[in-house]
Amino acid sequence: MRPLVASAAPLRVVWVTHGDPTPLFPLFTHPDCRVVAVVRCYFNVPYSWRLIAHMRRHWRYAGRTPLQRAAQIAGAAFAELDWPAPGQLAALLDYHRADLLISYMAPILPPEVFALPRLGSINLHPSILPAYPGACPLFWQIHDGIDQRGGCTIHRIDAGIDTGEILVQRHGEILAGQPMRTIERHLLQRAGWPALERALHYLQRDETPPPSERLPVAATAYARKINRTDWRTHAAPDLDTQRWRDLQAYFD
Repeated sequence: MRPLVASAAPLRVVWVTHGDPTPLFPLFTHPDCRVVAVVRCYFNVPYSWRLIAHMRRHWRYAGRTPLQRAAQIAGAAFAELDWPAPGQLAALLDYHRADLLISYMAPILPPEVFALPRLGSINLHPSILPAYPGACPLFWQIHDGIDQRGGCTIHRIDAGIDTGEILVQRHGEILAGQPMRTIERHLLQRAGWPALERALHYLQRDETPPPSERLPVAATAYARKINRTDWRTHAAPDLDTQRWRDLQAYFD
């Protein structure tokens, strides 16, 4: 009879994000990892906006957002940082002896942060890289009319922007004509979480993902940042009426 081999210990994960990406909350109970800390980063946010958000949080969530409550239930530490604060984040990673940093909608991390965990850092990006790297991939995919060919990528973080080694990719439809939060939630459910879960499987077992986990796509231009006040000046003037409506709905 073959002796039983003990499985590797769950990865100690620090999750850096912005907002409350509820479709990724299964991360808190996944057997391949243990979330030891959650960090919400605020960047380029005026103090007045932070104050309003704080008041709304107390009114709507009794003081804690869904992300804070999920972290508390899981026994994970929770911190909020005004970015840039690489020294504070590096200290937190060191304190929690992180095996892995997972980033989603987080600021660009410097090498002294992303290289600190034992297994480095990975990012969940809402496109099939190398298509649509950058800050606003969902907007530009809707703009270019590729809603049916969207998806998510899990890649290692390096010194570039969305240029690290691709680990796992999954297809997922982008719901053009819906608000940004609805689009994001649907894509994370259909593609983001399945891709992240699979990447954790390989990382926890120290395995290299096979080429079949990556999807063949052509590279595109950088998906530059867009906001609700200036998107019309950046959109192509010859877009059809339906595309204009879809982009308008994105910011509703």
